[in-house]
Order: sequence, then structure tokens, then C-alpha cells
Amino acid sequence: MAERRCLFVAAFCIVALGACSDAFGPLDGTRTYVLRTVDGAAVPLSGRYVPVDGQVILSAQGRFERRYRYRVDTTGTLKEEVRAGIYQLRGYVLDVAYVGRHWSPLGELTGRTLVLRMPRVDDGYTIEIYERQ
Repeated sequence: MAERRCLFVAAFCIVALGACSDAFGPLDGTRTYVLRTVDGAAVPLSGRYVPVDGQVILSAQGRFERRYRYRVDTTGTLKEEVRAGIYQLRGYVLDVAYVGRHWSPLGELTGRTLVLRMPRVDDGYTIEIYERQ
């Protein structure tokens, strides 16, 4: 009898914690985040092949879009890169899966701030910090 009571209490606690935890799945509305820093340096960065601006859009339907423009030469020519995919929010962790890519960023969403860890080709990560618009 005591074992059944313990199992019931444990099951109740798990259900209660799940009901009170942060949402799982997409957000309740479309949100746009603007790129503020890359590896601690404020955007726009100077030089070639560095971002001058960017944004991330998270839709209520679970779509993820990352856009950024970067300088490709010393005369100021800009190129835009767009990556699209799907996302799911698990608490504050943002799981992203790019369409047609074998790698995806790791994300963390807290308050108005979105942090993306972008895998580098050589090794390690580039840290991009975005602020909700």
C-alpha cells in the first residue's frame, strides 16, 4: 500500500512539474531578433567577411530564419546569407534544424536575448547574440 502511495505521489509530481515548466514547441507568435554582437564585438564589425547586420525570425509555426549581411571586400560590397529551417523551444533551449544542411546552431532563449552558437569550419563556435525587436 505504501509503495502505491509513493508511486502515485511521484507520478503526480512529474505531471505537476510538466504543467508548470516552460513551453515546449514553437512560440505563441512570430518574433524578430536583431544581431548585436559576434564573439563579444558589437555589430557592425570592420574588415572583410564580417557581419554588418543580421536578424533571426522565429515564427509561431515553428519556422526559423537567420539572415545576415557581410562585407566581401574593402569597397563595402555586401552579400546577404539566408539560412532557413525549423525550430523547437524546450524550456530556454532552442533546437534548430537547418533545411539541407548537416549542421545547425545551438540556441538559448532567455527573456529578450537569443544566443546562437554557430559551429565553425575549423573548430569551436562563433557566438552571436541577438536582441528581440
